[in-house]
Parts: sequence; structure tokens; C-alpha cells
Amino acid sequence: MSFTEKALKYSKFILPEYFIITILSVVAFSLILVGTFTITEIIRPILVVSLTMIGLNSVNNLSDVDIDRINKPERPLVTGKMKRKNAARLGVAAFIVGLLIAASINLVAAMLATVAIIAAVTYSVKPFRFKRVLLGPNIIGAFIYAIFPYLLVWNEVGGELSIIFILFFGGLIFSMAPIKDIEDLKGIKRFGIKSIASLIGVKKTMGLVICLLFFLNLAMLVLELMGAIGLKFAYATIISFLLIFSLACYYLTTLRKIYNERVVTQSIVVTATMITIVLIELIYGLTNIFF
Repeated sequence: MSFTEKALKYSKFILPEYFIITILSVVAFSLILVGTFTITEIIRPILVVSLTMIGLNSVNNLSDVDIDRINKPERPLVTGKMKRKNAARLGVAAFIVGLLIAASINLVAAMLATVAIIAAVTYSVKPFRFKRVLLGPNIIGAFIYAIFPYLLVWNEVGGELSIIFILFFGGLIFSMAPIKDIEDLKGIKRFGIKSIASLIGVKKTMGLVICLLFFLNLAMLVLELMGAIGLKFAYATIISFLLIFSLACYYLTTLRKIYNERVVTQSIVVTATMITIVLIELIYGLTNIFF
């Protein structure tokens, strides 16, 4: 197997698009906390979060082989291009290296990484498998993709620890998590797994996501007007509303294609939603600099 073929195989397995999200989220959180960022300060948080995500995706892919045979038949584990033992080794190695890097920062970072690894494992592994519990993906996703990186960056760069921002960014991920189930809906229904998408359908799920994102930003605007955060962030919230409106328009134009979309790594709908959330994070970070 050539290097290019190996790279393609692993890219389909570890979902490299998440690394872009990780990097931009860490940059955004540093801007929000201290108004700047330096590569030397954020490189270790980026590596820790990225490796945790590799471990999460590895364990998740191993537990989802049966579902992926229906939804994503081109995944490496389904086609046999990657062996289960190699996937398991990759996941374990990612968790260990990520934990060691976190420990090199300080004890707090190591504790945060430990909790994130436990969350990642219990998300997919029996007897827990919280991904198959209603709202399980929402809660664990909010922690691993928002709260964990935010706390890790705060631990590294300092700044004022804002509970409001932690809840807000966690809420963004919590709100969009049901969309992930849409691309797996056929397999989820086949195996009788309860999820928001399987219970209320695709259209209502996407409507629910938009409503949650809208009211989450509305709550932020109210807090800003009350002076709980700082009026300058009202600019960020207004732009966030425009992004969410654009996302809603995109959903409406692609709704018919979503359920029948053939997915290899993740659907364009999930990607679009994640990009929107990262842009909102960056907008808040940039607002903290320029206003």
C-alpha cells in the first residue's frame, strides 16, 4: 500500500476535518480569555484535544461497525482496509500521548484530559455506551468539543474564567449534536437506538437545532444588555444571528438530500453546522480584540 493510500485510509478513519475545528476553537478561546494567542502557549492544548478526538473517533468507529455497514459502507473498518486491532492501537496510543502532553502542562491539565478520556471511552464502550442514551451525545459532545478545550486553554493562558461563556459554547455543541444522528438515521432505526432524530424525524430535528441555537444567542444578547458580560459582545451576537439564519436557509435548500446523502466521513450538513459554531466562537474572540 502506497503512502497516499495509507494517508487516505487514516483520514477516513480519524476525521481530520475535526483538527481544523480544534485549532480554530483553541485560538478563539485564547482570544476570548486574554485577547491574544501565541503558538507556544496554545500548541499543547491543541495537541491534547486533537489526540483525545482521535481516540474518541477510534473507539467510536470500532463500536459502530454494524451501523456503518448501513450508513457509511466505505469506512475503512467496514471495507476491511483497516484491521480492528490497528484501530484499537491507534486509539489507545492517542489517549496515552494526549494524557502525557497534558501532564507536561500541569496537574490540572492532566485531570481535565483524564476526564475527557473517560467521557470519550464511556461514550462508545459497553456497558456504558452513552451515545445510545437519549441526550448522551449532546452532553458528552458539549464537554469534549467545547468545555474541555475552553478549560484547557484557560489553564494554559490564564484570563477570567467565565461560567457564562462555558455554558454558551457548551450549549452551541449541545444544540447541534442531534444533527449528527441524521446521517446515521437508517442504521439507528435498524438497531432500535433512541435518538432525537429517530423520535421526531429529520425536519423537526433540524428545526429544533435552529431554535436552540437562536434562543441560546438570544440569551447571550440579554445578558450582554444587562451588563453581565459586556456590551461589546452584542456585536458578536448580532453576527451570530446572521450566521444561524444563513445556516437555516442552507438546511431548507438541502433538506431533501440530507437523509439520502451517502456519507464517508461525515455529512456536509454536520460540517456546515460545525463551521458555523466555530465561526461564532471566532467572532466572539475577535470582538474581544477590536471592540
